[in-house]
Amino acid sequence: MGGRSVNGETCLRAGASGSGTWSGFPSPPSQGNPVIFHPLGCSGCELASFATMKAAVFIERDGVLNRVRIAGRTQIPPLCLEDFHVCTDAREPLELLRAAGYLVLVTTNQPNVARGLLPRRELDRMHDLLRRVLPIDGIMLCPHEESDRCNCRKPGAGLFTEAAFKWHLDMERSFVISDKWQDASAAFVAGCNSGLIRSPWNGSVHHDFLADNLAQAAEKILQFNHPVNHISVPLAQLEMA
Repeated sequence: MGGRSVNGETCLRAGASGSGTWSGFPSPPSQGNPVIFHPLGCSGCELASFATMKAAVFIERDGVLNRVRIAGRTQIPPLCLEDFHVCTDAREPLELLRAAGYLVLVTTNQPNVARGLLPRRELDRMHDLLRRVLPIDGIMLCPHEESDRCNCRKPGAGLFTEAAFKWHLDMERSFVISDKWQDASAAFVAGCNSGLIRSPWNGSVHHDFLADNLAQAAEKILQFNHPVNHISVPLAQLEMA
């Protein structure tokens, strides 16, 4: 696989040309119709039945699970553990999602690692704290900056397709929650449903619903789709916007 696990996190490595390396499945397209990812190119039932596939909720880290500093219209993520403040009110909605059978996976772009501004050891300390405070099942990390032209940096869908392989996910029943357009765009390519938390960073890309906060987004997901019972409420009823 093109991904590797470091301290419980998964990231895609960049090849010599700067693009992500992939094995067994294609790189996600940059545009066009959403792709439903099937590990190793199977049709979905050749490796396992639909009933054994899991559903996940992917959640953007900065601005949703931890506080960020705002400079103008830009979010400034923390560069040290002392500035990393976890949003403890996220615990209850995450617990509800996990109790309903969803995997809770964190996704994050951290280009300051590639820029030399954020030591990997310091980032590991932040994520150790995040795991202790919040009920999460995994962290999907892109440490590259935009000029690296990797597949894992959102709005690319590399982190999501890597997770689909690693956890054997049914992406059609999975969700992405974020306050940023990049995650909604990646969700569309990966074949996930997406919910945006209202913010100045929503952009104008496709998304399936809007919410005022993480708790409301989790409530909408639980109304729509229970991963054990499959679809119970049409997505159109989630106040499409």
